Amino acid sequence: MGKKIVFISNDICRQDENGHYHLYGSICKKCGHKSYPASSFCTSCLSQEQEIYDLKEEGEIYSYTITRVQPPYGHFPVPHPIAYISIPESEARVTAPLFMEDEGHFQIGAKVKMEFSVYWEEEDQIVIGPKYRIVQEGGCTHA
Repeated sequence: MGKKIVFISNDICRQDENGHYHLYGSICKKCGHKSYPASSFCTSCLSQEQEIYDLKEEGEIYSYTITRVQPPYGHFPVPHPIAYISIPESEARVTAPLFMEDEGHFQIGAKVKMEFSVYWEEEDQIVIGPKYRIVQEGGCTHA
């Protein structure tokens, strides 16, 4: 019997009818404000009329860091790069890991594309979540 695949959080990603995974947020039907993660009310106008929308897979590194200390729960390897990703056509910014093999290309403004990747495996399940890969270098290096 194979391991069950689970999302890091069902509050941020979902699987569509074609089996593709997406990050999703909410858009206010009243004022059009987009939120990520999805919310039951608009953080701009407080309307509870919300609709789900899928975030684009492409983005840009807004900021990043590389964790070089093992977290207490021990799931992520070290070093472990994490970025704050700006998503175009949305007010959303996503916090997610970067692929470590791209380390020489981590730059503010670098273009990235999301892939769902294995975060870690447990005895009975595989935990997956969004991870970003550099597709084009940006214009500013991290100090």
